[in-house]
Parts: sequence; C-alpha cells; structure tokens
Amino acid sequence: MDGDVLDDVMRRLGEAGGDFAQIWNAVADEAADIVEIRHAPPSPALDGLRTRENFLGYVEEEAHVFPRSFEDCSIGLEVERAGSTVVWNPLSFSGRLVDSGRQVSIRFRVVLHFADGRLCCVDGSPTADNAKADIVAWLKAVESIGGFNPPPAIRDGNV
Repeated sequence: MDGDVLDDVMRRLGEAGGDFAQIWNAVADEAADIVEIRHAPPSPALDGLRTRENFLGYVEEEAHVFPRSFEDCSIGLEVERAGSTVVWNPLSFSGRLVDSGRQVSIRFRVVLHFADGRLCCVDGSPTADNAKADIVAWLKAVESIGGFNPPPAIRDGNV
C-alpha cells in the first residue's frame, strides 16, 4: 500500500516545482489522523503530535510564512524515496531577506515517514552547510513579518 501512495507522492512532488504550498500539498493529503513533527535540534514550541487538522494548519502556515520572509524567494527541492520514507534533501529557500536585504540560502533535510499509506511523522533539521549568521538573519526576517504561528501540538492529552 505504501508503494502506490509513495509513487503518487513522488509524482506530485515532481509536478510541484518551486511552489512551497504545492510541495506541501503533494504530501498533506496523505496525512494520518495524528502526525508527529520533530525537529533537530528539538524545538519544544513546535515539536509534538498534531491532529490531522492541526498538521494541515501547520504546513499551511509554513508554506505561507517562509517564502514571505524573502523579497525574492527561490525554492529548491531534491527528493528521494527510501523504503517507506520520502526525503527532501535539501529543501532550500534562497533570496534577499525582507527586513535586511541580506542574501541567504537556507537548507533543510526533511524526512517524511509513512505507515499504511499515511504520513505519520515529519523530521526536519537544517543541513550542516548553513551559515549560523544566515539562519539567525532568516529567523529575524520571519519575526519581522509576524512570526511563524502554527496551530499547537497536542499537550497533556488535549486535542
């Protein structure tokens, strides 16, 4: 079952081009009822289990905010499939930041885990080749446009 779903996900990712919303849409339809988001290094404010609805809100917020932090965002994506996972390595955002005009390229490795044909976990981490100063400048640019404010994870059993 995962094979057919992942074949379709890979096809949709190939069709998404550099549109970050379309990249997330290529996998979001396959979200399970509960999806775990994990960051390395950990991000307690963002990590945790989410209902499908909150996960979809999370990726919608990310697809809206991250490109807006750039004056002229260019998005790159390299995708591979490994068993029941789809790996984005790298997912890159490049361009001039809205608040400073600084030219940066921010790269992430994102691993999408599937079980029974459903997306159940997303692991994200910046790649080692990012310059710390670029990450800090980018985070400031995100804050300058109102910040990244996704729906919360499930806390203490509350959905």
